[in-house]
Amino acid sequence: MTHQQEWQHNDFFLKTLQLENGATLQSVNTAYVTRGKLNAGKSNAILVLHGYTSSHKFVCNDSKNAAEGSWAPLIGPGKAIDTDQYFVIAPNALGSCFGSTGPKSANPLTGRPYGPDFPRITFGDIVSAQYQLACSLGIRRFVAVIGVSMGGFAAWQWGIQYPGAMSGLGIALSSLSGRHVVPQGPNSSLSKLLDDPHWNNGWVYDDDRILPALRQLRIETLTAYNATSGIQESAARWATEFDPNTLIVLAHAMRNFDATPQLGRLTAKVFFMLASSDRIFPSKNAAEVLNKLTQHSVPYQYFELETEYGHQSSGKEWYKWEKALAQFLARLDQTI
Repeated sequence: MTHQQEWQHNDFFLKTLQLENGATLQSVNTAYVTRGKLNAGKSNAILVLHGYTSSHKFVCNDSKNAAEGSWAPLIGPGKAIDTDQYFVIAPNALGSCFGSTGPKSANPLTGRPYGPDFPRITFGDIVSAQYQLACSLGIRRFVAVIGVSMGGFAAWQWGIQYPGAMSGLGIALSSLSGRHVVPQGPNSSLSKLLDDPHWNNGWVYDDDRILPALRQLRIETLTAYNATSGIQESAARWATEFDPNTLIVLAHAMRNFDATPQLGRLTAKVFFMLASSDRIFPSKNAAEVLNKLTQHSVPYQYFELETEYGHQSSGKEWYKWEKALAQFLARLDQTI
């Protein structure tokens, strides 16, 4: 391998995707990026999964939509996730709005965006689409599946849905359950968006009057994430790019996610990382997660990131945990 690698942008199409609720989604696309080279045995792949309001391009030095912070410094030749050694795949989640099929996509039956008619998907559905992408590339087992924030939920789901499909799980700034992650109630950011006079039951694709409400939601989100600069500009840009119905769809999936009952299915080793100042996934919750892993005899490594950057810290202060991540990956089995 040379150090002239670049990220490759791709799309994977499925004619249909059977959902856990019994519905069938037609003409499903998964946008994804890759870097590195898949070896002859197809045994050196790592899957990296993005957060709730971010894009899969958070791995690509594209930090504008990386609410949790860009992971570009962690992935590349000679870096913690070394693309001279590993083949890295980062997909955009089903239901998101950065290339994969989601509410903003055209419904094949109407030619219009799905909007609020997009089905209420689960993490089982999200991971099923990613699994079929992996199969299309001939990958039967990943070295590791690594996710941050919402991507951590998807990583847990990978571990319990396809327990033989990875040697390790990397979970950063996340938890075993999403029940309390997206606030509900009359004063929550989402409820204020839904109460906005320009929400129009989610049919907002021909009317930009919802943008001020989206900007305010983003400001509140970044403030909760301990973002320290450029919030106004970042929020204005994000509001023009992000589909508000994606917020609803992925929030529903997170609220209904709980890996705890199926932890006994895990066969992968776990790397679990929380940050001292994260208000979304407080580090005080580590003991509960680690106790549950211990109860199920799941081998784990825990790393606590001392930082003032809260939920953005995994990208902003990547250098504080890169060595621990690299060492975890080096200990994983890379044979099929």
